[in-house]
Amino acid sequence: MVKLIGFLTSYLIEGFAIWIYADLFRARFKPGIRILCLIIGCLTLSFIGTAGVVWLNASLYAAFLFFFFGVGYKAKWYVALFHSVFLTAVMSLIELVTLVMIYGIAPNFLESEDILINEIFAVTSKIPFLLLCFAIVSIRKIIKLKEETAKSAFLYLLVPVSSMVSMLVFLDYLDRYEVSARLKWATGFATLSILFSDLILLGVYLYNQNRNSEYIRLKLTLAQEKSRKEYYELLQEQNENQRILVHDIKDHLQSIEALNAQGERAKIDEYIKSLYEAANLKSVVRVSENELLNVVVLRYRKECEAQGIPFHVDIRRSSMDFLDDYEITSLFANLLDNAMEAVHGVEGAFIDLNVDRKEGTAFSVIHIINTCAEDPFEGEKTRIPFSRKKEPGHGYGLKSVEKVVQKHDGNMNLYFDGTKHVFHTIIILNNRI
Repeated sequence: MVKLIGFLTSYLIEGFAIWIYADLFRARFKPGIRILCLIIGCLTLSFIGTAGVVWLNASLYAAFLFFFFGVGYKAKWYVALFHSVFLTAVMSLIELVTLVMIYGIAPNFLESEDILINEIFAVTSKIPFLLLCFAIVSIRKIIKLKEETAKSAFLYLLVPVSSMVSMLVFLDYLDRYEVSARLKWATGFATLSILFSDLILLGVYLYNQNRNSEYIRLKLTLAQEKSRKEYYELLQEQNENQRILVHDIKDHLQSIEALNAQGERAKIDEYIKSLYEAANLKSVVRVSENELLNVVVLRYRKECEAQGIPFHVDIRRSSMDFLDDYEITSLFANLLDNAMEAVHGVEGAFIDLNVDRKEGTAFSVIHIINTCAEDPFEGEKTRIPFSRKKEPGHGYGLKSVEKVVQKHDGNMNLYFDGTKHVFHTIIILNNRI
């Protein structure tokens, strides 16, 4: 009973520490569900812990954290695995350091039934763990590190796993043999060194994640700036052409007046029609109030014009103002890439892009309709369209779109209309996130 009380105290503090640490990730479920899951897990681990099997306790603890971070939060499995093993290693090392210090007071602590000693161990070993979790989350928020995505997290597991093995070896040695006080303190010092190594590893890991994220964003920014440059050049060209047209309007009016005096109604109609069809009047480079969205859409519209493919765009005001530049590029560039691939070489091809913000709701809708020669789905069990592209790595476009959709608690629906040979992409996003 004394051991159970000690474990309950330990896991109560640990549960609070885990809750704080989980703030590194974006939640998948409501707080109530996550708290219930955390309580059940901590209670279960408390009862199992009374058996005194250290390796089993550590393994189950890491497994629970992996489940909690991976299911309760939107953390990739390899990110959840790294953090679960890291926290287990840190918690175990802190316990070992505390154990070495308590051995100086109560050499037979592991067999002790004194509730006071057990409670002292529970508090002194878990409070530093709690403070450490709080410090890690606070530091990460202050320096504004990006969300972890790289699979390199898997490579960092070697150090925390080695730390856990070392902790088990140290603990088994202290339990089996009578050792001098000097050796006990040396063990404590070695454990502290390993603990600091784990913390340095976490710092390096988070730094590299942030650097990789910044590198990707830098490449995207360069691409966006190139597109903006092309957009401004086209805008300048359009303005120049329209100034020329305005300058020539007097001549056009005189020509129409001359035709009217001759009674050439048909020629007047043809002349006016040619003016309407003039590129100087037709070219429109602004399809929304978002400059970057104009840049992205314009690039694909120019490709469609070059291939003689009708491209209709209807983007309503303030429909996408909640997205940042990175998300706009990820969404529209990848979606229109897929649409362009689908309409290539198809007779009667067209692309329609409609973006709207539903008034009175928290939702914005992106709807792309494009012709498609054949069903792009590989089979009935999958809803991911296949691609005819041969380049390695293709398919990341839709994954990039899915990340934006998930971030804004949205939904993406893809379906093929076999009777009309038309493909629909419908994305609903929460514009208040």
